[in-house]
Amino acid sequence: MKTPNLPGTFKRAARWLFLSVFFPALFVQAQYTPPPDSTAVFFASSAPLRQFSATDFLAPERGYSPLAKLRQRNYGAQLGFQRGAYSYLEMGVEHHWRKISLTKPTMLSVGGSFGYNFWDNLAEYKAGFWYKWGRIALTYGGNLVYATDFKKGRIGVAPVAGFRLLGFHLTTGYNFLWGDDEFDRYNNFYVSLRYFFQVDNKFTWKKKNKNGRNKKDKDRKKINWPWKKD
Repeated sequence: MKTPNLPGTFKRAARWLFLSVFFPALFVQAQYTPPPDSTAVFFASSAPLRQFSATDFLAPERGYSPLAKLRQRNYGAQLGFQRGAYSYLEMGVEHHWRKISLTKPTMLSVGGSFGYNFWDNLAEYKAGFWYKWGRIALTYGGNLVYATDFKKGRIGVAPVAGFRLLGFHLTTGYNFLWGDDEFDRYNNFYVSLRYFFQVDNKFTWKKKNKNGRNKKDKDRKKINWPWKKD
């Protein structure tokens, strides 16, 4: 029986292990070593001469401004029905300003309306506003009111609260009116349901610079008026 040559076996195993590790390492170095004129080589060569500070490891300063805010502006007609001691068919116009946001959207509206009662020949004129804060929230506002039967009339104010969804606006309010005491054919407490028909709709981005100022205001200050001297 022939005994194996152990020293020769170990030499051949060591030779193959060296070749299997050395040549792949050369290939990886050739593939991933940066070129001589690259920034990485220059920084590595100058590293011993450079003094590092804490600012080298901080996040870089952001060069962009805060995100812009989306604004919506629209106007249109409205048609509704008011119910109380007397019923009115209402029609009017509204103008809306809305700030679109995922967390705290807001909406402001101003407008005017005319209501008419065909059965008792009564009329009501209103001009007012309402405000909404939040995605699903109540609306709060008020109106200037003039009610008349075309002979006598009363004028006053009316605080209003309601709920708006998908163009429908359900409101309730109370009229505080002063004027001719003989005219009493008007609603003290009432409920109204209106629908808004949109006519025009515009979206604008309100951008800001790094200082938090509006870019529009900043550009406006750069205007060189011919009649003003520096």
